[in-house]
Amino acid sequence: MKVGDLIFDSSLGMKGLVVGRPLGPPHEAEGRFSRELNVRWIVLYEDGMTDGCYANEAEVINESR
Repeated sequence: MKVGDLIFDSSLGMKGLVVGRPLGPPHEAEGRFSRELNVRWIVLYEDGMTDGCYANEAEVINESR
């Protein structure tokens, strides 16, 4: 997942556009793979609100180039 990707957030049931990553480290977890899943991305959702989305709760619908 990267900035510009269109995603579906399963936790909210909405589509959104990844617009950035929050500042600060990811949540503590064991192993590199787990840390990557716990990263929260900043997403602009279809209702106009922005919020964080965990990578493991998002499905990429359309990747940016």
